[in-house]
Amino acid sequence: MVLRMAATYFCIISHSKLLSNVVRAHVVVRSIQSSPSTVINEEVEKHTRLAQSWWDPKGPMKALHTMNSVRIPFIRNSLCNTGVLNEIQAKTTQPFSNLKILDVGCGGGLLAESLARLGADVTAIDPSEDLIKVASTHAQANVKNPPHYIVTNIEEFSLHNKNKFDVVVMSEVIEHIETKKVFLSLSLDTLKPRGSLIVTTPQKTWFSYLGTIIMGEYVLGLVPKGTHHYNQFIRPETLSSELATLNCTTTSIVGFHYNPLSNHWSIGSQPVFNYGLHAVKSL
Repeated sequence: MVLRMAATYFCIISHSKLLSNVVRAHVVVRSIQSSPSTVINEEVEKHTRLAQSWWDPKGPMKALHTMNSVRIPFIRNSLCNTGVLNEIQAKTTQPFSNLKILDVGCGGGLLAESLARLGADVTAIDPSEDLIKVASTHAQANVKNPPHYIVTNIEEFSLHNKNKFDVVVMSEVIEHIETKKVFLSLSLDTLKPRGSLIVTTPQKTWFSYLGTIIMGEYVLGLVPKGTHHYNQFIRPETLSSELATLNCTTTSIVGFHYNPLSNHWSIGSQPVFNYGLHAVKSL
């Protein structure tokens, strides 16, 4: 079965994604020079170069576009399972109404904008000014209550936003961070007690190495070469352990599987390629 899975998913890429996002009616730019940063400038620059094609559904971010088909249900189901949402509210067109959500490393705003459309009060931060401008411009033209986009890093942002958000999302971001525990700790500082952390990222297995890097970058060319570095991937059990030391309890882990031929994502029980993790901050 494992061999069959390997053959079936050999060309499956767990696409990535990255940082950055943009503002409601204006772009807020904050100084990000005064604090030591978890940001790797080379990573930001790589994704900034994709800014003008970020919202092209057939461009280099196309897998990230369709990834919302699994990211949004995972967030909704996670919040239902912990009682933040009830079943009736979850089935409405605005399931995230009255929730304050922070999107850390929002990139061009693909996820942040979708969360805002579903009723959330979204703040989205990214260190790339170009990506924030792209996200803001798109949101202003397409969303009634767009996200509040800020050019900043988590070090600066967390200083003045303690215990503020119901949900913190970091989607396809942590695999681009070296000082992961610091990044997680600062992000959790912004979360209310009993608030939810949502992480999506590539699994650290040879399956994901073959799918995400070899197939995705070098064979199929779905994303630019060098987008990912395998040594920066993190296993879900490692991530869960790190979170436990930060008083945050993992409640669920699911697998996200991508078919590059159909550009289709699905959710499964085994985190072979990409995965979603939900954790709850302690009181």
